[in-house]
Amino acid sequence: MKSVFYEQKITKAEFIFMEEDLFERTLKDVRELFPHCNITDSTFFRNIEITSEESDKGLAIVKYCRLYNIFEEEVVVAGDGDNDLSMFKRFPNSYAMENGSENAKRAATYLADANSRKGLAKLLNRICDENEREKLEDQTLSV
Repeated sequence: MKSVFYEQKITKAEFIFMEEDLFERTLKDVRELFPHCNITDSTFFRNIEITSEESDKGLAIVKYCRLYNIFEEEVVVAGDGDNDLSMFKRFPNSYAMENGSENAKRAATYLADANSRKGLAKLLNRICDENEREKLEDQTLSV
């Protein structure tokens, strides 16, 4: 499996386990087999995600921002798992979901409501409302 991951340029593999014991053993083995990969066990129950060390959500967003001249302070990122840590470390407006991993909640600047309580939708609505208020204020000042 190790050679397949490296030689075939696989960028992501995901495993979901029914048995806790098998999950724990596999997680330990995967971390030993792939020391140069990003390995996370996400908030989904018994889920292991392996991504290439070149796969980095935060870096991808930084590249996008540079391409389109967007300041990092203008970006809002949200996530719930360890695979979101690179975003949280790079962007000041970072939100971890209340149901997220402990690492995600520590790394993010802010905490949003849980996914089960429509946390992302509430966050996006709040951001859109704030943007609309700012537009209205700008229009009022220019009159």
